[in-house]
Parts: sequence; structure tokens; C-alpha cells
Amino acid sequence: MSSERNREPRRPAPMIIPVIGYLSGILSIHFLNSFEALPSFMILRLNNILLFLIFLCIAGFLCIYLLPRYTSIRFPVACYTLSIAALFFTGAWSYYQQNNLTALPQNSEFTMAYGEVERVTPTKSKRFMRINTRLLAYRQEEESVQCNMKSFIYIPIENYDTNLQAGSKIWTVSKIQIDSTMPPSLFLFRSAPLGFTPQKRSLPARLGEGLLLYLKTHIRDPNSFALIAGLSLGNKEAFDPELKSAYASSGAMHILAVSGLHVGIIYAIIQLVLNLLLPGNKRRQSTIKQILAFSALTLFAAMARFTPSVTRALLMVGLSISGKWIKRPIHSLQTLFTTALLLCIINPAAIFEIGFQLSFCAVLVILTLHPPLHRLLRPKTTVGKYLWTLITMSIVAQMGTAPLAYYYFGIFPYLFLLTNLFIIPLTGILLHLLCAWLALGQIPFVGPALLWVMENTAWLMNNIVIWVDGLM
Repeated sequence: MSSERNREPRRPAPMIIPVIGYLSGILSIHFLNSFEALPSFMILRLNNILLFLIFLCIAGFLCIYLLPRYTSIRFPVACYTLSIAALFFTGAWSYYQQNNLTALPQNSEFTMAYGEVERVTPTKSKRFMRINTRLLAYRQEEESVQCNMKSFIYIPIENYDTNLQAGSKIWTVSKIQIDSTMPPSLFLFRSAPLGFTPQKRSLPARLGEGLLLYLKTHIRDPNSFALIAGLSLGNKEAFDPELKSAYASSGAMHILAVSGLHVGIIYAIIQLVLNLLLPGNKRRQSTIKQILAFSALTLFAAMARFTPSVTRALLMVGLSISGKWIKRPIHSLQTLFTTALLLCIINPAAIFEIGFQLSFCAVLVILTLHPPLHRLLRPKTTVGKYLWTLITMSIVAQMGTAPLAYYYFGIFPYLFLLTNLFIIPLTGILLHLLCAWLALGQIPFVGPALLWVMENTAWLMNNIVIWVDGLM
């Protein structure tokens, strides 16, 4: 037997080391800046220093990589180390470029700020509109300085113009106060904008707003509407504060943040519909269905405003589909770390977002700990297998998110297992009912029946959460 036949199939190169290298660079610059550990002369030249180090690492990598072609000398460890170092300095440089923290004024003088609106939401008190803005530049004492960081502009509700939406360019005058939390944010308190450029809403945004209006028109119970709006689009603005607190304390808050669970259910529904409309499993038909399914899933993610958890799930589905096209196995951990790297390349500050941390920690723990835990017991019945899978999945997911939830919110929902035994199956049922009602809602008798079942299912979920919350 030839050596080629005896050779084991090559395993894909691990992505965890490159990801750790890139993220370590981001974290290093963030903490060095937070603790003011860098001397002032280095801060002023940090951009050039990092670019020089990146160039040095890449040049060294190329030299060592090409050396074996001309000599018998090989340095695989040095080659790998230089590639990781290049990623480390690239992460540090990209975070510094997109979050120029040193350019912010540290005094209380009035400043003209210019930025791009990312999201508009009311505050809990309903007295102000919170404008999530990417600050691009500011002007103070006849000097204009470019920067790039997240900021929050608070506008009194009576001064808010409904034409101010995501994508608008805004300029305003206010006193700047710097917050020390992560990610570093800039607050322009109670400032009415001097002006803005109206932004035409995108098609996904208009579809999302239309869906919310359609749901609100037909669903009579406000709490049922709030739950369905949260499940479908991640919109939690209609939630009663007490009900929202009950979801948080009972361990069911994760279903209100559109995540991998929702994306998986929606993707399964889309594939079911496509299999009914386009029967057959030939390669061409399968490719067309995969393209259509991923396109529909991307539209859903856009309607959910591309939150970190949705974007992570969407990228993982896209990478899995790509692996099927090129006929190469895609390992789940490889896909997860590749997705983390892509998201942090697009937005280096994403690593500091709570949604990003919760989503990736949950999936990482599920992929690593769920298989061995699930093998501890092998039920023989279908119901037993489903319940055991649900129990083990809930336990490992809570293991991944509980430390972060306690750190950020100060809560630990110790009855999460009881909650998830009811809530996760009902979530799947409710999303299927919602899709069926949106497709068949205009048919006499069928539409009203589906609406009644959907509304009562949402009512049941809310009351289960309230009951579990009462037990704590």
C-alpha cells in the first residue's frame, strides 16, 4: 500500500491561535490606554509604530518562509510566531484607528461634534431619545480633530425629530463627558442637534417597522405583542418593565435577544418552505435552495439590525454552506473562531460588547462541553432523547453565560433549567405559528385560528415566566 494511502487526512489548521493573537492586540491597546500606561510621545506616534511593527513581522515572515527554497534551513516555529505577532500588532493598530481615544477633549468646554447615527431608542424614563452615534470628528477652539468612537446623544423627547434615523449624519454642540466603562463611550447630555441629514430607511428597516405595525394591529394583548416582537425582531421596547425583569431573573432573557436559537429555527422554516416549493435533491437544486435560504436569512438578520449574536449565527451558517460547496468538512469550532475573527476585523471594538461576549461564550461552551455531557446518558425513547438534549444544552449554555450575566447584571437565575424546559420548545412553536400566520393570515377561518393559537401561546409563555419568577 502506498504512502499516500497510509497518510491520515490533514486536519484544518487551528484558528484559535490567530484569533487569540488578533484579540490580544485589541485588548492590549485598550487596557494600556485605559490605565494611561503609554507615555505621551508614544501615543502621538503609536499609529506609525504599530504600522512599522506590522511591516517588520510580515517581512521577517516572508524571509523565513522563502528561506527553505534556497537553503536547507527551516524555522517553522519562528515563521508561525512572526505570523501571530503580525496579527497581534494588526489588531492593536485596527482598534487604535477605529477608536482614537487620545483625540477626545478632557475639559468641560462646549464642543461641536459630528457623527453618524447608528440607532435611535427611547430611554427607560421615556424623557429622552438615546441616539447611538459613531463620533467622526469634533471642533473646539477653532481646531478640528478627526476621531472614530461610539457615543450617545441624549435629546429631550419633545425636541426629537422622527426623521432622525439610523444612517443620518448629525452635528450638535454640547459639553463632553467621558465614561470609563467598556467599550469607552462618549456622552453628549441633553443636547438638541443643530442639524442632520435625513436618511431614507433601508428596505429591511421598513419591512421590520411594517411587521411590528402589522403585529400591533392584530394582537390585542400588549404583553403577547411584546413577546412576539422580541422573538421575531429582538425589539424589547414594548415590554412592561416588570415582565422584562421576570424574564431576566428566571433565566429566559436569552429568547428576547435574537440569537443562534432563533436563526436556527428560522433557517429550518425557510428550508422546509423551499423543499416544498422546489422538491428534489440534485446538486443544482440544492445549490439554488441554499442561496435562497441564505439570502432570506440575511434579510431576517438585517431586519433584526445585525446584532452581534445574529451576525455570528449568520456568518456560521454562511461558512457551513461554503464548506458544502467546496466539499470540505467545516469544523464547528473552526467556524466559530473564524466568525469571531471576521467580526473583530469589521469592528475591533465588538469584543467589548455584551451581546458579542454572551453569544460566543455560550456557543463555545456548547461546542466543547455538550458532546461529553450528552454521552453520559443514552435514553431509548424519542421523547427521552429530546428532553435529555434540552437539559444538557441548557446546562452548558448557562455555564458559559452565567459568569458574564452575574458580572454585568448581578443576577444568577438558578431556576433556568425549569424555565428552559418550557420556554425553548414554546419558542419554536411560536415562531412556526408566526410564520404560518404571516403566510396564511388572509385565509378565512385559518388566519383567525392561527392568530388565536399564537396569541395564547405567547400568553402561556409569559405566565410560565411569571410563575417561575414567583418561585425565586
